[in-house]
Amino acid sequence: MTHTETKQRRLSTRERSIQQALDQLIDQLNPQQRIAADPIRFPKRYGDPLDQEVVALIAALLSYGRVKSIGDTIENLLPALGKRPAKSALEDFKRQSSNETTPNRFEDFIYRFTRPPDLERVWRGIGYILFKHKSLGHCMRAYNTSTDPHLLTAYQGLYNEVIESTLDFPSSRGFHHLFSNPSKGSALKRINMWLRWMVRGPDIIDLGSWNDLGPHRLIIPLDVHIYRLSHAIGLTQRKSADLKTAVEITSALRRLAPQDPIKYDFALAHLGISGSCLGFKSPPICEVCPLDKLCSLPEGR
Repeated sequence: MTHTETKQRRLSTRERSIQQALDQLIDQLNPQQRIAADPIRFPKRYGDPLDQEVVALIAALLSYGRVKSIGDTIENLLPALGKRPAKSALEDFKRQSSNETTPNRFEDFIYRFTRPPDLERVWRGIGYILFKHKSLGHCMRAYNTSTDPHLLTAYQGLYNEVIESTLDFPSSRGFHHLFSNPSKGSALKRINMWLRWMVRGPDIIDLGSWNDLGPHRLIIPLDVHIYRLSHAIGLTQRKSADLKTAVEITSALRRLAPQDPIKYDFALAHLGISGSCLGFKSPPICEVCPLDKLCSLPEGR
């Protein structure tokens, strides 16, 4: 490491305190227990990386709402994808391209804002990408550029291919809520979670099938809980939970872990999922949290 690199990585006292607290948070985590309550458990059931990436995308896209509802929804949906989801998506696309009858996999599917045509459109786009690129990962790589510090260009390419291959579907709010356009500036929470699963690792938590794309380029999956906590411990001062804020938080974390800034995401997210963080100070709960002394969340009533 050069002198310049060493100087750039020198942390302030505050940064060292945050780093130590976050590392302690990871050390306290029971990964297997938390995976059982996380949507990443669904792609982990499959041995083939092609099936993993397909199930991971669908599971991530449907990961909005209450934790139990998310889990129940994905659990009930998986049988419709077949035993080999990637093969099912590819074969469905080929049949549709030949005007053959295809299974109506999502006929009865309803989850909050998502309706059958919304999920069917994503499924068709997945089949097209598998037909053209052989895998979703290869599609990401086809659009990847070294000048992009993140993976937004690569995801924009994949997004565009899904849209362009499904123009016969009517546009709907449900679809655009389900499958986010990166050019719109939203935080892309569910897409960034999917990319974390696929690019980080492989380790006990993440799949790492696409780790050649670079874990250092990931962006934190930003939801209300992560935003609130990041603001409370000084990772951002921005007032909205948008993509710029997610990038700012990620940049702060990259100071602490340059090659793997999003390694802290799973532990931070599960503070909220597990109920170990209520979004306000509660002494009986907070006193065992490594972040307690750094945290400026308001006192609970």
